[in-house]
Amino acid sequence: MKKKILSILLCLCMVAVLLPTTALAAQVEDVTFDYAYDAQREPAFPSAPGTTIRLRSLNYPIMSNSSRGNRNDGTWTLARVGTYSYVTGNVNDDKLNSTYLESIVSEVATEYRISDKNTIVIHELKKDGGHIAYGVVLAYSETATENMAVFVGDLWNSSGAGYLLSTKAKTGPVTVTAGMIATDFANQTDSIVLAPDGDYTFPEATEGYGEQTPLTVTVTNTGTVATEQL
Repeated sequence: MKKKILSILLCLCMVAVLLPTTALAAQVEDVTFDYAYDAQREPAFPSAPGTTIRLRSLNYPIMSNSSRGNRNDGTWTLARVGTYSYVTGNVNDDKLNSTYLESIVSEVATEYRISDKNTIVIHELKKDGGHIAYGVVLAYSETATENMAVFVGDLWNSSGAGYLLSTKAKTGPVTVTAGMIATDFANQTDSIVLAPDGDYTFPEATEGYGEQTPLTVTVTNTGTVATEQL
């Protein structure tokens, strides 16, 4: 009787593995926010985790550089685009305001003491699937009852348009603790390459087989997430 040893039986492989061990701050991409408010931020850019951001003058959101939308309820989402260096080198979008975005990223890098602003991750804010702005997530708060995010995008002026995104409607000033801020979105690019890659099927072997020729697969971390030997 013969058994085909499939590639999923990794116990037969000698594998050199380097995998990310620091999880991406991905929760914000999984949330649909029901409300968004154009808001004044105090401070404009928090400087450390635990810093509180007070948002006031909650208005209808800015929908373009020259107009304000008349509703702030809808389906608001944040999509991770990539690092700032990726965006500047690969995003050819006429909606991307490079001058405003560069100013925002530089300010974030200064406040958070990020030595390389190119590692800051850019998100795209969308409403009902349509583009609103490219920018940086300054803070994200997740509780059992609601989710809130503070986002500053490349609209309006060089300081950007600040948004409070929330799963619940707000009527007055709101304070968000910067527990997950831009530093959590910097240096968190995960990418791995397998060599050899693709599917592999081990040769058939008779039941009761002895030692088999191992397959060595090298997994190389090409991102910037911390790794360790498993």
